[in-house]
Amino acid sequence: MRKLAFVSLAVGLCVGAQAHTLGSTILLSRHLDNPFAIGLATKDLENGPKLIVLVHGATPSPSTPAGPFYPEPDTGTLDYTRFYFSYDFALNLLGSPRSGLKTLSGINVTGPQWDAHGSANSNHKVKFSFGCNEDSDEDHLIVPGDFTGNGTPPVSILLTYRDGSRPLMEQAKTIIKLVHDKYVHLFGSEDHPIAGKTLPSIIFVTHSMGGPVARTILSNPSDPIDGASFSGADHLKAMAIRDKTMAVVMLASPNQGSPLADRAGELKSWLQGDGKGLFDAFAIPLPNSCKPAVEEARQFLLDQVKSPNLPDLTVEFWRQMNAGVLSPERSVRADESQIPYYTLIGHSPGGRLFVNPDTDWPLGGIKSSMADSEDKRRELTRSIGLMLGDYALHNLPTQTGFKGWGGNLRRTPELDIVARYHRKNLGLSLSGAGENEGIPWGIPQFFNRDVNVVEDKDLFGKVTGHHTERTNQDDEVDADGLVDDSSGHGMRLTPGSVYYFDHENVYTIGGKSIRGSWYRINDNDEAWTFSNHETIHRLAGTGQWIFKNVVDQAGPIVGAGDLSVWPAPLHLIKRLPTSFRGRLDN
Repeated sequence: MRKLAFVSLAVGLCVGAQAHTLGSTILLSRHLDNPFAIGLATKDLENGPKLIVLVHGATPSPSTPAGPFYPEPDTGTLDYTRFYFSYDFALNLLGSPRSGLKTLSGINVTGPQWDAHGSANSNHKVKFSFGCNEDSDEDHLIVPGDFTGNGTPPVSILLTYRDGSRPLMEQAKTIIKLVHDKYVHLFGSEDHPIAGKTLPSIIFVTHSMGGPVARTILSNPSDPIDGASFSGADHLKAMAIRDKTMAVVMLASPNQGSPLADRAGELKSWLQGDGKGLFDAFAIPLPNSCKPAVEEARQFLLDQVKSPNLPDLTVEFWRQMNAGVLSPERSVRADESQIPYYTLIGHSPGGRLFVNPDTDWPLGGIKSSMADSEDKRRELTRSIGLMLGDYALHNLPTQTGFKGWGGNLRRTPELDIVARYHRKNLGLSLSGAGENEGIPWGIPQFFNRDVNVVEDKDLFGKVTGHHTERTNQDDEVDADGLVDDSSGHGMRLTPGSVYYFDHENVYTIGGKSIRGSWYRINDNDEAWTFSNHETIHRLAGTGQWIFKNVVDQAGPIVGAGDLSVWPAPLHLIKRLPTSFRGRLDN
């Protein structure tokens, strides 16, 4: 049982100005009252409703055609968010209710209806068939299928969307407006409550660039970023969102940037030249039904390295942001309490494919059945792209030689649990761990994640237990194909310091003692451990972990234990009603 401390929250910082925006009343109370004091601590905080705000990652621009192997909706639409996050992920994020899911307007989006769509147009774009009306606030809210009544659901999902190819500040502005305005229209505000509604606390669940977008909103920078600034209305709305935010979950977010962004120009040239031949060669032994995935994988990587947002994903950009306007201690509510951050990231660019170099040569286990549904084709395409992109990063020579994800951090061996293996001489033998093989003989590349189970014995030879040992490290930080694990966990948010701003430590900043607010979740047994950048936000197990740990247990206050805590002793906490936990407790 986690030890919870009594936490006394200060009354919020008072300001004299009326807190109203043009066109709508914001969530902020007139005096910037502490929302946890008035909204949670005195109003049955244990069963207080929770709104999960989903923020997807970077996307192609809306004008970019989709590939024919699997169609997709336009980016910057409500349809695209449902396409981006899988039904299984969303269902488990809400506790896996037996009744499935529906929009607040009552449209059933259970199972295949989550992303059912009509015929693709000439650009291979589709429109979803159920409950994706952009003009309907209620279609933006996903609730358990058996939710009834006019009150606030105990737990619900707010879908957000934007053009994820734009610069960081532009994306943040879009999400600020959408989250704030939908919240007010659906639930009201402290100043203007809607009868019968309770204001929910917010949990951001973000993927990839969605993490930096959330960090930008919750840091509410007063200084410009790349010449762009928040307006006065943006600031007020961001403050309102921040003060209602209970916690943030970041899945595979580039908190320290990505080497792929740094090398975008080199990779773009390679993908359009020699790399095309490599991809074509890789397609030769694949089943005919899977061959189109290879060209779409190449186009997927090209989309990544041509995006206008790349300058905001470089390592140098985030070095400046983490030491400046987006430093982690700036995600603080009006009462000066820190907002808890949870980081999760996968370890294998190959995902669930390309993982067994001994038995699955030369295809990594690829079979025709992997192309018999849109969801499978999407995973196949993205996994091929991420795998070969990782391969290019390790084998594409530059003026300074080969570059990988960097040497393993001395104090963080847990970030090196997967080794890259290459076949030599058309598969006659395996290269050694960490050994770079030149193009084309090094392909395909596998990600060996096997473990040896070792018996523990006492002095008399009696078996007392077992533990696992890995023999496949390659002395490099693991990666999910686009983001390395060090960046995903924000291991070095300040130069020279590993695990900076971790929740287990207290830091002196500006003359004040501040507990770190980052919880770095790196358990090798979790469902997402061997996922890649494409699958971590689509796995049922990821959604299940977030629900059981963050949604159902974690609180708004940073603590030294495994999870953030509520400002109440444990025996008073009566978490989410059992009816909303569904199958997880059975």
